[in-house]
Amino acid sequence: MLYKTIAPADLGVKTDVSPHLIDARAWITMAGMRALGGEVVNFPGWTSIFAGGTDVGGAVTLIASIEKFNNSQFLVVGGPSKIYRYNAVAKTLTDISGAVTFVTTLDEPWWPFMFNDNLYVTNKNDGLYKYTGSGNVSLVSGAAGARAGAVLKDHICLFNLTGGFDQTFLWAAEGSDTAWAALATNDAGEFDLKDSPGQGVALYRLGNDLIAYKDDSITPITFIGGNEVFGRRQAVDKIGLLGQFALANLGRYHIGMSDREFFKYDGGTLADTDIGEPIRNTVYDAMSQKYRNRCRAMWFRDTQEILFMYPASGSVGELTHFVIYNYGDNVWYGPTPITQGTYVGATRRSLSMVIDEVTDIIDTVTDFIDSDVFIVGNPMQLFGDLSGVVHDIGVGQSANGTAITRTLESGDHFLGEGAVDEAGNPVVVPLSSVFSVNAVVIETKDVANDEISFYIGSHMELNDAVTYSVAYTIKAHSSGVIRIPVRGAGTLGRWIRVKFSIPSSRQFGLYGLQYEFSPVGRR
Repeated sequence: MLYKTIAPADLGVKTDVSPHLIDARAWITMAGMRALGGEVVNFPGWTSIFAGGTDVGGAVTLIASIEKFNNSQFLVVGGPSKIYRYNAVAKTLTDISGAVTFVTTLDEPWWPFMFNDNLYVTNKNDGLYKYTGSGNVSLVSGAAGARAGAVLKDHICLFNLTGGFDQTFLWAAEGSDTAWAALATNDAGEFDLKDSPGQGVALYRLGNDLIAYKDDSITPITFIGGNEVFGRRQAVDKIGLLGQFALANLGRYHIGMSDREFFKYDGGTLADTDIGEPIRNTVYDAMSQKYRNRCRAMWFRDTQEILFMYPASGSVGELTHFVIYNYGDNVWYGPTPITQGTYVGATRRSLSMVIDEVTDIIDTVTDFIDSDVFIVGNPMQLFGDLSGVVHDIGVGQSANGTAITRTLESGDHFLGEGAVDEAGNPVVVPLSSVFSVNAVVIETKDVANDEISFYIGSHMELNDAVTYSVAYTIKAHSSGVIRIPVRGAGTLGRWIRVKFSIPSSRQFGLYGLQYEFSPVGRR
């Protein structure tokens, strides 16, 4: 009897490599699973933060966390026509729209940012509004509506303005939210970013600069003072941002989605597009062309993961799948389906505000903060759906009560490489060998007695279809080793792989995998 041991979590998914070339430690499918700390485990589910029957009256168009100078903290959410303050105790909403009925859409959602201890939200349909933390939101006098807004050196800056000014970058006078016209007595101003034909998409802070993303370029904007006030240079051409919120701002650099690839940008003259190669074709070839601008990114700081959500072909407006990038280990996993009918409509986490304004509390409080309540040690990762409900990822294992089936499938393993005998001595096995697997040993970490399905698969030649065994039902121990005797279909071939199906939102963790096998000939 010979043995081959696999360490499951070192490399994650490498879908850019042909299966027979995938490193023995890699997985080609990790739907609903993640690779962290040397093990493969569940990626969590999500649940509504609202009391039953509470919603925002349609698709969620705004989620913004507020941290005031006096340490009061709350959450503001919005739908197509109204904006609400969230009450974390009652899990209900209070309308703060006043008499205004908004016309916000999924393609022109609210963009939130903080200035002078107040929340500002803007979109091209409704204009720029201000919320002080009490009363209702109010229209900012003299300001244009914009697709994106941000603050740089005590100036409110807006990008892609209402009225056809898709390339215009506008700023108010220093310290003001009402002085927008450039005068001899103030430093308000504007310029057009016409180095490329694309439209303005978003503004994100990066160090001391604002990065103006168009759909086809990246332009850093720097405060220079004097008569010019702001300077700009087009740093990256032919790479832009796919949608307003398709980017994670990690402080020192951005990771986002362009028209055809994932990228990393750190403020230089180049964007690194190599990071997304393992997953690029899997995502972009399946993406809806009509709704691709609605892609969203969500940053999981503690686990060094970024979740990218996108609409697959056939979507009617909702985001249907997600993939995850673990930037600590430089691995990807997914795609994982999102429950049908769920629209991830407002995943923006006010990242520039969280990173730049409240860094002193980010490690001990929340990334999204409830109304008047600290959630110490339990950060909230929020998204909204088409029905107007906001969900928190990381609470439970289901999709808001709907069971998730998770899948874990390895690449093809040539068992001769790295094989050892019962004494642990290396064994040389010819490359043309055919193997018969007698048993697979797995080391698990799980809730005791949760049943999952295990399959072993094989094929002789690379172009052959993989033959899988019948399902072997195993009960994962809370921690331990399980030996699974196998026979028949899926156990004989030159290339061997395994697959796990984890139904009904059950938990499953895999530490290690070992084949017990014998060479039975050559081919």
